[in-house]
Amino acid sequence: MVYLAGDTGMRPGEYLALPRFNVSQTEVKVDRAVERSGVSISVTKTPSGWRWIGISSDTADMVMHYADKLAPASKYDLVFPTASGKWQCINNWRNRGFAALCEEAGLMKDVEQNGKIVQKPMYSPYDLRHFYASMLIEQRVNMKKLQKLMGHANVTTTLNVYGHLIERAEEAEEKRTGLISSLSENPCGKSVASPLQAAE
Repeated sequence: MVYLAGDTGMRPGEYLALPRFNVSQTEVKVDRAVERSGVSISVTKTPSGWRWIGISSDTADMVMHYADKLAPASKYDLVFPTASGKWQCINNWRNRGFAALCEEAGLMKDVEQNGKIVQKPMYSPYDLRHFYASMLIEQRVNMKKLQKLMGHANVTTTLNVYGHLIERAEEAEEKRTGLISSLSENPCGKSVASPLQAAE
């Protein structure tokens, strides 16, 4: 699940409801999700949530190996069913499965709770979605494609959630040089400078 989430940016409710027939060697089809209440599986929250997302062959191999060899039988044909073959509840996945992974990896932090210091995961399953988006932004994926891959109904949502990362990527790419320095990189600047050098 963790590899799939990081490789596709799917929401937890989407990969918990993922049927085997929606996974190929190169893509995952997202068209359903576990309801927040955990009571049922329904179509994605908005029509824009319905999408195809490319995945690496390594991730596809892992997902299909798990579904074929390790997953309990499921009448819903789920990739990640519970022992009884039903879909997992998002809260159970976050509080038990994902928290256990964070603990195993040493990704815990001390938090005060009811006057006591307890250890809590430093990350949540949703952070894998943000990781995916940040990698797309770093690769300079255009805004409309980013919106589509994230399943946002409109580009304003994409900008509101990831605008700070987009701005940071753009700033890192900008060259902070003066006007004269930039002319030497510009073919037009070279043609203007050459007669001056010849006159000297």
